[in-house]
Amino acid sequence: AKELPWHEHGYRMMQLMAVSLVHGFGWELPAGQLLENPLS
Repeated sequence: AKELPWHEHGYRMMQLMAVSLVHGFGWELPAGQLLENPLS
């Protein structure tokens, strides 16, 4: 298994946390829309 660079790993972790928050709040947004407009 190859280790991810810290920045790539951090980015993936942030994505997972963002998705978890969205599902936690019950928002049904496509991943692309979430990345484009995270506050709208």
